[in-house]
Amino acid sequence: MEQEYRKVRIDKVCPIYLKTTWTITEAAQCTGIGENTLRNIVQDDRNKRYNFILKHGNRSLIKREAFNQFISECDRI
Repeated sequence: MEQEYRKVRIDKVCPIYLKTTWTITEAAQCTGIGENTLRNIVQDDRNKRYNFILKHGNRSLIKREAFNQFISECDRI
């Protein structure tokens, strides 16, 4: 119960589209790109030059603004 309250509380304080970094799930919700496709993009070495991945331990976070720039330059994912 307490975890559900915390989750709702965080979302009310800062909407997903305003967060600096997204989890894979949040990025999928905001961009319409599937979670598996996003995981493949994060793991692909060719995307290192865009620098939109932030590693936090075992977790990969996506920098929102850099990822939006990457998407705007892509013709195909």
